[in-house]
Amino acid sequence: MGGVFTNVKAQIAQLATSAWNFLLFLIVVVVALGGLYSVLHGAIGSAMGAGRSVQFAVLAAAGLAVMALVAFLLIPEMARALRSMQPSPPW
Repeated sequence: MGGVFTNVKAQIAQLATSAWNFLLFLIVVVVALGGLYSVLHGAIGSAMGAGRSVQFAVLAAAGLAVMALVAFLLIPEMARALRSMQPSPPW
């Protein structure tokens, strides 16, 4: 049952895959830069003896780790759940 929409569906799937890969790349870049910022912030705060600055850096790094986990674990599961709830066409 190929039909007219087979090529369109393949192109949309390819576009969605490319968009998802780009978003994952952006998330990795944001997490990497944020982690670098947190490490440097914590190191400078530790060198100056500023405990509050180190606490901020540790919390920021933990937040970035949670963001990465959500991006790589939760979002694909949500996409699979939504895909399984998709109704079939009436024809």
